[in-house]
Amino acid sequence: MKIITRQDLINYYGESEVARASGNGGDAIDEVSLSAWLDASNAKVASYLLPNGITDLDALPLSSIVALKNAGRVVCWYWMWKDGHSDDMEKDYKAEIRWLESIMKNPAMIMGNEVTNAAKKLGSIPMVRR
Repeated sequence: MKIITRQDLINYYGESEVARASGNGGDAIDEVSLSAWLDASNAKVASYLLPNGITDLDALPLSSIVALKNAGRVVCWYWMWKDGHSDDMEKDYKAEIRWLESIMKNPAMIMGNEVTNAAKKLGSIPMVRR
């Protein structure tokens, strides 16, 4: 499941900052390293969604997609700066992980009202496509 992309990081941090964080000294983005960080971050975020059958971001409300992308961005950035992250990065990372853990326990948090109401009637969270 692709949650965060190379372009998401560039849009948020800027290309020169992504190049610096990717381990290439800031001259150019280390595409191999960045791809590995993105794959690991996407897998980490997906690991909190998949146990509840959430496999398609397009089935979620836009606000949930944005929140999940933010979680993926924070996880990826934290890991990219593993040897030099700040206390704020650590705090943000831990907050995103707590939020993902709460989603795993209560997936209705990101499903939206229409799906949440259906889930209450059925006793489960159905996946719907728009």
